[in-house]
Amino acid sequence: MLLIGVQPGLKAQQHMVEGDVLKSRLATITLNNNQAKLFVHYDKTIYVPNESVWFTAYLLNSDTLNITPDILSVVLVNNSDRSLVLQKKFVFSGATSSGSFLVPDSIAEGDYSIIAYVNHLIKGKPDISYSQRIAVKRAELQDSKDIPKKVSKPVFTTSDSAGFNIRFYPEGGDLVEGLPAYVGWEAKDSAGASLKLKAVLIENNQLVDTVETSTAGMGRFFVRPKAGRKYALRLIGADSQAQFELPAARQSGITIGVNSALVKNTLMLRVASTTPGKIHVVVHNARQVFYLLTNIDPEKNGIFRIALDSVPCGLAAVTIYNEQEEPCAERIFFAHYDHPQVASVKSDKQQYGKRQKVTLKLNLNSVIDSQALVSVACVQSSRIDRRHFNDIDNYSFLDEELNALPAMFSKDIATRKDYLEDVLLIKGWRRYKDTVAPADRPSDAAMHFTGTIKVNGKEAKKPKTLTLMGNGNVFFINTDKQGRFTIPRDNLIAADEKVFALFATSDDAFTIHISLQDPFLQINRSFTLKLPVYVSEVSSGERFIDPAVLLSQDKIQLKAVKINARPIDERFNPSARPGMHKNACGDYICMAGALNCPYPGHLYATSVPIKGHRYIRHVGERHDDSPFIIMANVPFIYEGCDTKNHSLIRFGGINLDKEYYPYTKTDVDNSEPLYNSTLYWGSQVKLTKGKQKEISFYTGDVSGEFSVIMQGITPAGVVYSEDKFEVTK
Repeated sequence: MLLIGVQPGLKAQQHMVEGDVLKSRLATITLNNNQAKLFVHYDKTIYVPNESVWFTAYLLNSDTLNITPDILSVVLVNNSDRSLVLQKKFVFSGATSSGSFLVPDSIAEGDYSIIAYVNHLIKGKPDISYSQRIAVKRAELQDSKDIPKKVSKPVFTTSDSAGFNIRFYPEGGDLVEGLPAYVGWEAKDSAGASLKLKAVLIENNQLVDTVETSTAGMGRFFVRPKAGRKYALRLIGADSQAQFELPAARQSGITIGVNSALVKNTLMLRVASTTPGKIHVVVHNARQVFYLLTNIDPEKNGIFRIALDSVPCGLAAVTIYNEQEEPCAERIFFAHYDHPQVASVKSDKQQYGKRQKVTLKLNLNSVIDSQALVSVACVQSSRIDRRHFNDIDNYSFLDEELNALPAMFSKDIATRKDYLEDVLLIKGWRRYKDTVAPADRPSDAAMHFTGTIKVNGKEAKKPKTLTLMGNGNVFFINTDKQGRFTIPRDNLIAADEKVFALFATSDDAFTIHISLQDPFLQINRSFTLKLPVYVSEVSSGERFIDPAVLLSQDKIQLKAVKINARPIDERFNPSARPGMHKNACGDYICMAGALNCPYPGHLYATSVPIKGHRYIRHVGERHDDSPFIIMANVPFIYEGCDTKNHSLIRFGGINLDKEYYPYTKTDVDNSEPLYNSTLYWGSQVKLTKGKQKEISFYTGDVSGEFSVIMQGITPAGVVYSEDKFEVTK
């Protein structure tokens, strides 16, 4: 790596004479930070009941794992009460998993999260997960008087001024007396929503400057703190006494600054110090050290021009260590911000009529990679809420590293750059964890399906053989002497969400009671408890999305949703009557259609279950005297009232990917209405460098703008590309 503007002879790691302890520490830190992460591409972020969610999951940095995961768990959670709506499991192979699931037609309109994780455990907990926020909207028309309006920002008064959360982020970490620095600031209300504010910078109650935040609630300003002075921001429009003090400047220290955090090929760096002693400069990305320069005198060499030839595209950092090898300043930057597009997707036209053929052209343009694996979605643009949309490019380089970022709506390049400059200034310092003696990395483990049998209610004394049937296959599962067994993952793979049956067939089968432990249920619940508290969209001033235009600009779309609705007896129990009604076995069906429901709120009306009918089981948990918590609703066929039949259980398996069927020439020639908001979904599409791939499908009867989104992985990184076209009325 080239370094210009410092002492000759101190240009590379091999010239380092001192600092071996620092080098060893850095090697340990980067090893601990080099971990796998999960990204999931969903076809859209706004759904209606009885609609399929299509997805492809990508495991990034998978080569860092000791055990390769083979199951992906997907959980749909209601954000309002954190209740678990459904759970599914899918086959995970290599570094990807694909599939789909149906949004229940009885689901309430609102804000939801889809949590996905793989069966890879650290200390008994999954360490690789991904959460995607989505919205479920009902398609019923509303009177205009019932439609919530956008809430205006409140007028600042004395009573609500205390509700503001203002935070300051000095560039590099600290303000130092006499040294110039930029300060990032972030503004949120008491509910956590970002605020666009204006304020004045005050020095000892004297006006110095006027500053403001963007719509993302972030901004930055310049200050050179003076000894003995106090600095604060006073909000414009708020009570004149409501002001927020900046962190006190240190009497001595080190500051760091960059001309821009969005770097092409060369990083311009300024280091200033009022502390005696030399410094060490480290360029890294918390997983790999790219450059280490030791024993620099900042008074003589405070300007650095660092070539980033060996630094990969993405987030990186410059960390300054003092003479005692303690980290004292850091600045995050984005290396090779102008990196060329690795892959591209383009439609053959920018405008189509209804029921016309669309051809997409996919190309891999990478200089390094010859192969790519991508997923491709073509969806109605109004079904993608950009506040909640994630792309693999930004996630890999920004979101996953810096955690949840504020939404950025503008497509203007200059505005986006300002946004990223704010993000890198505000979210950077303290991310880098420096530990001299890191904790031992725990052993990796995977999750397995296990169970036990009891004979006449007691522990088994000898091995038994159980029969597992499902997906057209028959397997024999052997227990040990204590009745314990494990079902191999491959025996549970099923197409089209087929149900498995596990039962005993020996002469004493009627004495056997089978219990199966699904290792995912408890973990699913633990994930729901860790969900962040989301701010209500309407209360935070975000725009309301009218359900009437969700499916298309053509209101006839609403008709299709009602045509596709499920039978009413799967949404609730139409046979329920007031009071408790049980059969001879004590079995009953609650008003929600669940067998032997433990939830008191569902028991004011019940019915007797009928053999062969389809019901659900509420799967959940109860701690001490707390109410029962529903974790999942598992469908099943009632086997009838047989108190001796505990030797058979039914359960769902691990699902294979399904193929999405776009509109064909036959469909468009038919008179049936075509109202899909997703025109195409392709999972695990293979691209080869130098070979253009074409994908064709037809538009339907939905007009308006459609987005084509392609994202995926290559051996060296990730790919992302997006295009748009219009369907005319």
